[in-house]
Amino acid sequence: TSFVRRYLPNERVRIPAHFDITAFATLILPLSPVHNYSGGFYVQPTAHVSSRQFVPLSAGSVAIHDFTLNHGVEVLHGGRYSLVVWVSQSQAACDGSSTPWHMGR
Repeated sequence: TSFVRRYLPNERVRIPAHFDITAFATLILPLSPVHNYSGGFYVQPTAHVSSRQFVPLSAGSVAIHDFTLNHGVEVLHGGRYSLVVWVSQSQAACDGSSTPWHMGR
């Protein structure tokens, strides 16, 4: 699955911390120049917001993470576009809309 996310003032500017439980891995490709916005993609290792760390990504860079990473997006100023790709573990998992990577957890 792939889609473009748009973050603009007066529209969506954040996605709260979450886990991509339906994807084995997620690829995030920023499409906006870094000078167009502040903030952006962050990781949050604990439940407390004080653990949040923004990950600087320039247009054309790629961030890849698995389903265990607590993360989110908050655009503090300006606008940001990104391409998001969710990767499954196998064709069978895609066909069956299943998440076998959670079985061993």
